[in-house]
Amino acid sequence: MTEKFCFVQYHNFNELNRLPSEEKYIYNLDDGQSCVESRKKESLKTKGTKVYSIVGIKQAQHKKKDFFLWDYSQIEDVCINESQNGLVYLLKGKEVLCKKPIHLNDLPGFGHFAKYSMGSFAYGLQNVINDPFCEYLTDESNFDLNNVARTDRLAWLADFENQLDDKNLCLTKRVGQKIEFDCFDFENEERSTAFFRLRYSDIFLQNPKFVIEQFLQLKNSTPTIREVVFPLLECVRDFAIAFSNIKIVVVCPKDLNKIGQELISEFGKIKNIELDLLD
Repeated sequence: MTEKFCFVQYHNFNELNRLPSEEKYIYNLDDGQSCVESRKKESLKTKGTKVYSIVGIKQAQHKKKDFFLWDYSQIEDVCINESQNGLVYLLKGKEVLCKKPIHLNDLPGFGHFAKYSMGSFAYGLQNVINDPFCEYLTDESNFDLNNVARTDRLAWLADFENQLDDKNLCLTKRVGQKIEFDCFDFENEERSTAFFRLRYSDIFLQNPKFVIEQFLQLKNSTPTIREVVFPLLECVRDFAIAFSNIKIVVVCPKDLNKIGQELISEFGKIKNIELDLLD
């Protein structure tokens, strides 16, 4: 008898501080490929199957997490990498997005599925073929089989983020018909001080040039900006050098590890960086 599968992989947005394949939306990339990571040995059975991704997001205004069906990957190959924490399985295949992310919380059967088949999403990759809710997950009408969504990933993402109540979790904002990235906030009417949004921390670390380019556009439209406030991030050095006429305030705790102390020492040599040490 042939074993049947319906694999589900959970993506914890709040823990990872990013969405699945987030770089594709930011840079509007489309290679049609996906790579799902798992530490579960069960991953070896996924070749030739579909792995469905569910994203969990805790919004500040909501008591409970919101869960969304995001996409599925048609797995073509499974690679094994070694890490300090053990084996990591890379499930590589073709990506199929949902027509739009589907809010799952109130759907019939989801509560039982989340608690028992997914262990309140603590189990990692799971074969949920015996749970009746898998019939909804595998319904092909939920998915963009014609790849329309992938032709404009940024619009797809912006439409999704527009539904979120917690705008601190969003990468984008809509200004009329235009979609803009939202790397900085203002807390005063004069708009003289810009505050870097923590949502962009990972993106800033991976690609400082992206945030620098976004700030340049903002500065051109908001010439009143005189200073920018950042957390302690190594890439602030690149930003400070790019905008030597802007005051850079780096907020950091007094108690730092060796790497943090070395970073502060280096920042002290850059004229337009000012340190704000918290108690």
